[in-house]
Amino acid sequence: MIFNPVLLSLTVLLVVAVTLSALFRRLTLPLIPAYILAGILLGPYGLAWLADTADVRVFARWGVILLLFTLGLEFSPARLREIRKNSLHLALVLISIQAGMGCLVIRALGWPWPLAMFMGLILSLSSTVLVARQLSEQGELTLPHGRLTLALSLLQDLLAVPLFMLAPVWLSHQGSTKSWSSFIWILTRGTLVVVLLWIVGRRVVERLFREVAKRKAAELFTLSVLLVTVTAAMVTQSLGMSAVLGAFLAGMILGGTEFRHQVEADIRPFRDVLLGLFFVSIGMLFHPGILTRYGWLIAGGIILILVIKIATTAVVSRVMGRDRETSWRAAFVLSPVGEFGLALMAIVPLSVWPDRRDGEIVLGMIIGSLLAGAVLIRFNRSLFHRVPSRSASGFSQSSESIMPPTPTVSRDHVILCGYGRVGQNLARFLEQNSIPFVALDLDPARVRAAHQAGDPVYFGDATDLALLESVGLMYARALVIAYQDVNVSSQILARVRPVRADMPILVRTLDDVHLTELQRLGATEVVPETLEASLMLAATLLHVLDVPVSRIFRQIQQVRAARYSLLRSVFRSGEAPTRSAVHAFREELRNITLSSDAASIGQTLEETALREYGCAVTALRRDGIVGKRPSPGTELRSGDTLVLYGTPEDLDQAENRLIEGYTQTSSSPRS
Repeated sequence: MIFNPVLLSLTVLLVVAVTLSALFRRLTLPLIPAYILAGILLGPYGLAWLADTADVRVFARWGVILLLFTLGLEFSPARLREIRKNSLHLALVLISIQAGMGCLVIRALGWPWPLAMFMGLILSLSSTVLVARQLSEQGELTLPHGRLTLALSLLQDLLAVPLFMLAPVWLSHQGSTKSWSSFIWILTRGTLVVVLLWIVGRRVVERLFREVAKRKAAELFTLSVLLVTVTAAMVTQSLGMSAVLGAFLAGMILGGTEFRHQVEADIRPFRDVLLGLFFVSIGMLFHPGILTRYGWLIAGGIILILVIKIATTAVVSRVMGRDRETSWRAAFVLSPVGEFGLALMAIVPLSVWPDRRDGEIVLGMIIGSLLAGAVLIRFNRSLFHRVPSRSASGFSQSSESIMPPTPTVSRDHVILCGYGRVGQNLARFLEQNSIPFVALDLDPARVRAAHQAGDPVYFGDATDLALLESVGLMYARALVIAYQDVNVSSQILARVRPVRADMPILVRTLDDVHLTELQRLGATEVVPETLEASLMLAATLLHVLDVPVSRIFRQIQQVRAARYSLLRSVFRSGEAPTRSAVHAFREELRNITLSSDAASIGQTLEETALREYGCAVTALRRDGIVGKRPSPGTELRSGDTLVLYGTPEDLDQAENRLIEGYTQTSSSPRS
């Protein structure tokens, strides 16, 4: 039997990559180091099981192109304004200090200035992919340090775009007069290309995607995304520029439209697979034998990189007003060198290295920082608690910190554990029936938005019995656990039921897999979302089929009285289907503060037509006073903060309408 060598190589690669990924996932570590280790193991300097590394590198380049495309999606004009306002100065200071320190250290080794400057910039970059994925899985992406690190890493990634374009010329001529003239020429030409593609591309791409969206064909939409990405990359490459510049511009163009979220969801599977191959190809470039000869040098370099980045990030963040916990946890998260550093290393000509081994040593340091950084990100909270505490005088406290609730004397109220979509909907029903409530949530942004809306929501961990008692647990009429995490629900039940045996406790779950366990722990009722949806669909279907309403109601009640035993027989334990997050309801609250130049200043809420964009105005904050459900005739003023409720796509359109007015980048209101 004769196997195709390319297919055999890919099969071996996938087997090893899947095995290592499963191991890293079990250890709750990010997958990027797993891909790099797979490349080292299978590459020409390892077991040499891959027949032709060029085949892998072709796909790997497209992984970088799609990575730049998704980065462009994050840099829509509205997002750029937000990041610039909150994090631009901090990012510029950090890049300058870290790149400068790296440049001086490398220059002290005798390397030429152009290479030292380039390497200093590479080492100052952090990993957006590592940060976003790992913090999201740890539930920290919406915490203060998570939002700060994501903004800083995105701004650092923005630096990589011109580096891809300018580095080959800068390094090939080693900073000579010819290099400077070529450098200026490429920068000028790149600026013209960017402006031209931006002007032409916005009109063409938006019109294309509006036509595609009307067809309501998912495959056509995905193909259109790939077409735009490939075309933009091809155009910039044909003009003598980097292909990644075109992909980045295509992402920026689509990032300013209402299709951004759907585009990102469609392109993510392609990006993740090809990006995995990119990291495999990077691992294939590394010679493990270099560790035996220069292992001490690589280890020392890794430690030096991490120490410099952690120390500078923590100190600069504190000086520029971030609180102690946010500064240190962000420092640990941003310490590893990013994936763009690896991509830029791949374009450094061999001729510029003082010694051929130098490139492999630096590559080993970057890979090592990624491996160590994965652990630092995973345990950033524990590491922060090990940092010696000092007086916080002289530093301003974070405006994002939210104090836990003070003890309350409320009685006969309902406690909501979790204020996401379910918690917010329950709160609206309680308000309509004049039943007081108090909610706890661990998402600071959500808590702040709820405060803007005038809702009694506090930041805190609902598994803390003392915190629950401070919001009136001993006097509450009922408690609702609205989290999806069964482990959290179990902890709350185990702590609350012994002290309040008489209080009804309702628990929300995704399915019925843990229904019996939650009832054993003391849940009065467990409401599985999937089974309740089945009941509602069944009732509606029977009504459409002319079954008497009394019979439908009786059957539904029988199923509920039997604790869903009828429907549970359909989905046996462990076999209940998991609902895709893509199709889940994603409504959220968002605060939008109107500046003096906002287009909606002077207009009434009715004139803004926000409801036609699918958004509801839940509150308006003016001069520190919150008005719940403002009337349509309310005239908007500078400094007003509107609290809107809707999906991310609808909120993007509404925000654009309020700030920019009806422009070509925003779609017309819904018919």
